[in-house]
Amino acid sequence: MIDLNVSGIVGMRLACIPYMKKNSHIINIASVASFQPLPYLNIYAATKSFVKNYSRALNIELKSKWIKVTAVCPSRIQTNFFKRWEIWAKIAPRKYNQMVTPEFVANKALKDALKWKDISIPWIYAKFIHFTASILPDKWIMKWWMMQQNMK
Repeated sequence: MIDLNVSGIVGMRLACIPYMKKNSHIINIASVASFQPLPYLNIYAATKSFVKNYSRALNIELKSKWIKVTAVCPSRIQTNFFKRWEIWAKIAPRKYNQMVTPEFVANKALKDALKWKDISIPWIYAKFIHFTASILPDKWIMKWWMMQQNMK
């Protein structure tokens, strides 16, 4: 996961940026998990935080080249990710409310990219998480996460 979400993204960007033209756009998939530390999803949340922060900083660095970078931070997407997670994890999140379709996330990300936004937060639930994570202490956010998932 670290190789994919950290090394992979940096490597791809370093390889591609020299060939990108004016008004090009990079869209990186972060996650609502990037806004908070998540017990039992800690590596995932940490790497997605890297993706979000790297994207937003890279957006500033590439401004003079007219290359825009957008970090997409969706909530849970209707994919097999969580089912695969449950296969090997003894303790894993089991509640997946407020899921959105991949098509919804992609459409919103493209609309936000065309508006030259540096972050795309599709769906009201993800915006709620972003807001609460910005005003509440991490300790409270983690307790809320654990309670929501019925974990001790």
